[in-house]
Amino acid sequence: MDRTPDSAHALRDAELAGRVSRLQELMVEHGFSALVCYGAHRDWVPADLWYLARWSCIDEEMSYVVVPRSGPTVLVTDAEWDLERAKDEAYAGEVRFDPAPGALLADVVRSVTGWSDGRIGISGLAYFPAPVYLAFREALGTDDITDATRLTSLQRTIKSEGELELLREAARISDIGMAAGLRAAREHATELQVATSAENAIRDEGAEVSFTTVAGSGPRTALTTFLPSEREIARGDLVVLDCGARVAGYHGDMCRAIVVGGPDREQLRLLEAARDAVAAATQAARPGVKIRDVHTAARTAVEEAGLGEHFWGYYMPHGIGAGQHEMPLGLQDGDLVMDEGMVVCVEPGIAVPGVGGVVLEQMIAVGSDGAETLNTLPLELWG
Repeated sequence: MDRTPDSAHALRDAELAGRVSRLQELMVEHGFSALVCYGAHRDWVPADLWYLARWSCIDEEMSYVVVPRSGPTVLVTDAEWDLERAKDEAYAGEVRFDPAPGALLADVVRSVTGWSDGRIGISGLAYFPAPVYLAFREALGTDDITDATRLTSLQRTIKSEGELELLREAARISDIGMAAGLRAAREHATELQVATSAENAIRDEGAEVSFTTVAGSGPRTALTTFLPSEREIARGDLVVLDCGARVAGYHGDMCRAIVVGGPDREQLRLLEAARDAVAAATQAARPGVKIRDVHTAARTAVEEAGLGEHFWGYYMPHGIGAGQHEMPLGLQDGDLVMDEGMVVCVEPGIAVPGVGGVVLEQMIAVGSDGAETLNTLPLELWG
């Protein structure tokens, strides 16, 4: 039975089936008899739950997709009150409930595959709840359990045409939210008002907010990441806003910086260096190029502006899709080679204590001969 939601933007069951099939081929190649893929709500990492089941939990709930070497998947959730929604919405051969599902997961693994013929993998092991893991391992009666997170993460790096359509729409609505937030960034407005304006505009377009909105002003922008506060914006303040829209489970993510009343010489230096870093990284992004080289292109632009010691690029660049932050994660995956279909966020920052910080970010899709910028809102908004 096709459980595809009514939304015009939703990915259809056929695409989900293709994903599971490709993953099962990789499982055979790597000697896995079954995978248990962990997930929670839509802001949570890893994003395998949404990617494989087109479903996510609400708030503190947790779920698991069991993928056998062949045949349909089984979704296990720990939330009885959300069981009917899972049955109605999720792509899975079966949906089951258990408030403490370690032993049930072991039973499912045994029932769907000959697990003794190969390894059991867990995707999302770094986040997997310890009590569930211990019960699962004990019930299986084996220690041959492997971290398989990279297997699914690598698969998710290459987007289908359907995913690219969703990401373009997420970028479009993110632009609308960003523009609304920056319009609200006036003298005497609070950071919370800026964030609220961005989020309201995103929701007015029919999307969800992609992640916790980051908004800050003045010298505290040198922290580069901050929650919006009641601080009133003053003339001459740097204002940094990082927001995004989520469409059918696919994330948008962008950041802009302005100065209320226009930048002074030092602020302009930071802004222009960050702009040049985005341009350099985008130019470098193409098939065959390592993530490390894209990161270095951004850093070099900042160094050439004389601000290298202040470069901030922890997630420079980071993948985006069913997860807001997914492989590649900057230099952590520096040796990963880019390929057509990858979508990443180019996100260089410059943080100078006592002066402030500037972060500029936009989404790019790697094509056959270069990168397509998905956001259309200009980088230079400081006037």
